[in-house]
Amino acid sequence: MGKLIVIEGVSDGVGKTTQVKELYNKLVKEGKEVVYHHFPSYGSVGASMVEEYLKGNLGKREDVGVYAISSFFAMDRFYAYHNGLKKALDEDKIVLLDRYTTSNLIYQGSLIEREKEEEFLDYITDYEYNKLGLRKPDLVIFLKLDKSFTSTLRNNRDNEGVEGDINESDNTFLDKVYDNSLYVADKYNFKVIECSSDGKLRSIDDISKEVYDIVRKDLEL
Repeated sequence: MGKLIVIEGVSDGVGKTTQVKELYNKLVKEGKEVVYHHFPSYGSVGASMVEEYLKGNLGKREDVGVYAISSFFAMDRFYAYHNGLKKALDEDKIVLLDRYTTSNLIYQGSLIEREKEEEFLDYITDYEYNKLGLRKPDLVIFLKLDKSFTSTLRNNRDNEGVEGDINESDNTFLDKVYDNSLYVADKYNFKVIECSSDGKLRSIDDISKEVYDIVRKDLEL
């Protein structure tokens, strides 16, 4: 059975996708068989409802509802899992994911009042891992950036998703997501990497080395 590695990070400009690619290149250079996938799977039939939601075509976030929203993202993962990811894991390959079920916990969990969030988080993990049969991650690495950097980097970041993304354009929502990401990372014991030090951003290479060291140590690769 292969290994499933997830890299998460909600701060704009934290360099999550860059770090996923850095890790991918290092593992491939070692001769490992690695399959990379980015969620949401923009352009895929599995992500069609995700894209409709993010474009605002289904209405406002509160009108769509958190359970419907979470199911859109879950179905994207279900489709991708049964169209390549499961096969790769069965073939003992490393599956490296840029976001996963963990993003549902972070993003959609931020829409729930904290006293009710535990029930929602349990629902998501049961729905995706048990009901849908998606593989639980072997390792989740969370790239954390101090909140003082987020507003500046947010303004300088190019949108990697859909044009007019209702999430990316809502700073109040993104602030809630940031706060909830810290709660979720602690609750589920993500491996947290601090991406700033002494008031400065760490270099790509410095962060990449820490990511790589965690993967090698935790998964004994």
